[in-house]
Amino acid sequence: MKTHKNIYIITIILLLISLSGCALRKSEKNNDDKESNTINIFVDTKDEASMDMIKFAIESYKKQEEGIKINIKATTNKNDMSACLKDTKDIDLVITSRNNILDLSNQGLIADLNEFYKKNDINDRFYNIITSYGIKGDQYFAVGILPFTMQIIYNQKYFEDKDIEINKFTLEELLKFINVKDIKIPIVAPESIDAMEVITVLLGDNLVNKKELEHIYEGNAEKYNNFKDIQIVLEGLNKLTKDKYLTKDMLEVKDKDILNYIDKGRYPMGIVASSYNKGEEKLNTKVFSNYKLIGKEKTPVVFMESLIAVANNSKNQEDAMDFMKFIYSDEFQMRASENGFVTGNIKAMEDNHLINSNLKSDIISSNMTNIPFIYSLPPKIRNEVKSEIYDILRGSYSGDEWTKLIRESY
Repeated sequence: MKTHKNIYIITIILLLISLSGCALRKSEKNNDDKESNTINIFVDTKDEASMDMIKFAIESYKKQEEGIKINIKATTNKNDMSACLKDTKDIDLVITSRNNILDLSNQGLIADLNEFYKKNDINDRFYNIITSYGIKGDQYFAVGILPFTMQIIYNQKYFEDKDIEINKFTLEELLKFINVKDIKIPIVAPESIDAMEVITVLLGDNLVNKKELEHIYEGNAEKYNNFKDIQIVLEGLNKLTKDKYLTKDMLEVKDKDILNYIDKGRYPMGIVASSYNKGEEKLNTKVFSNYKLIGKEKTPVVFMESLIAVANNSKNQEDAMDFMKFIYSDEFQMRASENGFVTGNIKAMEDNHLINSNLKSDIISSNMTNIPFIYSLPPKIRNEVKSEIYDILRGSYSGDEWTKLIRESY
């Protein structure tokens, strides 16, 4: 994943405008001595595709709004972001993860966007999964930027040559087949998502009540102890491990070049973020669709690494809202779609016939239940869950992991 990290750093450098700490450099005032033509955006994401979209949106907006200036501030940690939003009114917009959006909304640092949603018909013009990411309780605090799924792709010729009807396999059976053959599975995911988190997320679909988990976000230890769904996920992971469907050495983190290797048959299959699996159709590569695990049917899991929100303390909310209105307009969304971005805007998706058909159907059918449960966990708990995942893969399982990690988190 070193390549992704380098690209992210380069993109940030291209966007960054000599900022130090929370002190954003003031824009040069225009002839009317107004500061309102400057929008300051706090960016906290490692997702390469999201950064590309942000850069495209900023360049497009500048072309439309002559004289507008947009500053980007990058952050190194969540505390830096919270502190800046508390201590200054110079931040107008925030681009960050769902985990942080939930935290910032709890602190009252980002604005209620219910009126923005209503005035701009966001719920009518975007698929449900886009709006679900930005909701907490009955309030909207953010809007999703780029949805993607983790697709299991395979080399059709490899399985045909072995006279295997892969379409009759469930994911569970496919993992068992790969494990018996001692074949490594390459995985290409955004840097912020751990390889084994991906498998656990697929396993946890339909097992975790996402709405209840969001409701108790940053609640006390007692509330989390009473929420048993994630222990059920860890129990399922233990079963897959004990029954030799899954091992800790099965997955290999690779870069997006692996798509060509799968197509040429060097790997029989891989797990790839759909944001990397785009462009022209490959000769031998197909997308696997039966995600059934431990006897339970699974629906698509839709990821979104970045959301955009308005800072509550912004002294320039009017311009910030204008920028939001621009990037969530059908016109810009269609332009973004024409440039290869999968946005979740209904009109743009309907008019784009180059989008991976599996991805399109997954986005259309998804809602809050398809949000990965890891995005509704406070970072401290998510890190503890990740640690328990690796312990289970090493053969250590007690059945009391959730209680233990909550105790350690609090």
